Amino acid sequence: MAFDKYFLNRQSDLDGKSKEEQKQAILNNEEFKDFPEVIELKKQVEETDKEIIAGTNDQNKNSEAEGVDRPSQAKIEADLNQKLTSLQNDYNSKIAGLVNSAKKELDSKQKGGSKKELVQKYIGLSESLESQCDARVYAAINFAENELSKYGYQSSVPAQAKTVYQQTKKDRRMHLLSKL
Repeated sequence: MAFDKYFLNRQSDLDGKSKEEQKQAILNNEEFKDFPEVIELKKQVEETDKEIIAGTNDQNKNSEAEGVDRPSQAKIEADLNQKLTSLQNDYNSKIAGLVNSAKKELDSKQKGGSKKELVQKYIGLSESLESQCDARVYAAINFAENELSKYGYQSSVPAQAKTVYQQTKKDRRMHLLSKL
C-alpha cells in the first residue's frame, strides 16, 4: 500500500524536536493544556522562572536545610517509569478501541462505500491520538529531567525512556500495519 512507507517512516511533530522545542510546543498548544502532565510541567516551569527572577534558583543549594524534602534520584526515576507505564496502558487501550471501531466500520463498508476514505479517517484519528500521547509522554519526561537537574542528579533514564518510547511507537505501528 502507498501509505505503508509513509506511515512506517513518519515521525510525529514532537519526535523530531529538541527537548526545549518539545517543551515549548507542548506548553503552547491549547489542545494539550488540560493534560495532567502538561499542567504539572507548566507549574514546574513557572516556579523555576520565579526562582530565577528572584535569584534563588541554585541547583547546588541544600534544600533539606530549608525544610524542603529532597526526593531521591531513584524516586524521581521511579515516578517517571510509573507515569509512562500508566500512559502506555491507557493509550494501548485507546488504540485497541480505535482498531476495533475501524474493523467494525470496515465490515459494514464491505457492502459498499469507500475503503480509502475509511483508511484516511482512521489514520487521522490515530495521528491525533499519537499527538496527544506524545504531549503527555514528553511532558512527563521533561518534568523528570527538570527535577533531576534541579537536585543536581545525573541520569540517563529520561533519555532512555524517550528512546524506548519512540521505538515502541515504531514497533506498534509496524505491528498494526501488518494486520491490514
